[in-house]
Amino acid sequence: MRPDQRTNTSVRTMGSGLGYLSRADGSAKFQFGKSSVLCAVNGPMAVKQRDELMDKAYISVSFTPLVGKGTTLDRLYERILEKIATLVIIDALHPRTMIRISFQVLADDGSILTTAVNAMMLALLDAGVPLNSTFAGVTTMVHTDGRLLLDPTVIELEEAQSVHNFVFDAISGNCIATNSTGVYTKEEFDGSYELASLACQSIHGFFKAAVKHKIEKEQGKE
Repeated sequence: MRPDQRTNTSVRTMGSGLGYLSRADGSAKFQFGKSSVLCAVNGPMAVKQRDELMDKAYISVSFTPLVGKGTTLDRLYERILEKIATLVIIDALHPRTMIRISFQVLADDGSILTTAVNAMMLALLDAGVPLNSTFAGVTTMVHTDGRLLLDPTVIELEEAQSVHNFVFDAISGNCIATNSTGVYTKEEFDGSYELASLACQSIHGFFKAAVKHKIEKEQGKE
């Protein structure tokens, strides 16, 4: 058992909420245990002439860490999140506009990139942004003792030989984004891939329940 009594192949308790910010077109908070990220989506909206694209919307992503102005790692997270957003948003429907996606880390206890990925998924749904697919993300790590762990915490990550972030498409089941660091074998990567794929299926189910809960609440069924 791990320090928080999970098995090696279990994610932490998930939590979410949609429509947190009244001034955003869509917003959501997602949690893996104590890790929590708030995501806000605005747009399509007016765009500065220098960023205007004639055939599609310009997608702007900002990632704000828990404290400070951000590190090189935070800028990497920003680029990864922008790449995922560009893959899934049908930006050709809104040319010469901008879609702004903003992230704020509320608490960081590990797996923060994929916590942000899942917050973005829910925020895009809340904003009604047209998408060509839905997605979910999860982190795995290979411990120095060889164990494969799902959704690692900050303490566990201190003993990681390698860390792998995966994002899977809900419809096709294909991996649409991955980021790996550290030293690992092909077998360790393949094991991480399979474990993450199964975990993302359960996360997709969680998303469906979260959206259904919001709809029922708006319809006054609660």
